[in-house]
Amino acid sequence: MKRVIILILIVGVIVGVIIYTKSNSGVEIEQDEQSNNIIFSDTEFCSANTGSFIHIDEAIEIANQSECVKVGAVKKDCNCNEGTGTCWLDIEAEKPGCAPACVVNVETKEAEVNWRCTGLIQPE
Repeated sequence: MKRVIILILIVGVIVGVIIYTKSNSGVEIEQDEQSNNIIFSDTEFCSANTGSFIHIDEAIEIANQSECVKVGAVKKDCNCNEGTGTCWLDIEAEKPGCAPACVVNVETKEAEVNWRCTGLIQPE
């Protein structure tokens, strides 16, 4: 029982430090009353419905250390999809009919290329 109480206290302290740090960094923080998830008003964060979040700079760093850079240069604008918990970063690459993106998973911190191809055959 003591271990459970200590664990709860440790988790509470960690969450408190995160909230304190974010609130003193100029980022406004709210808590969604329905899901209990923390919401950052600053667009520099991408969050998942699970409550996990990632700073855009970290997502870009992960992308730049992944297979994504083999395709082309990773752009710095993240399109956050909270439903899938992913940050989509466009990749500058030439492939007819495709618009590749580097997709960074907010929870696993892993990245992969999504080619986003239309399937249309381009005339030669």
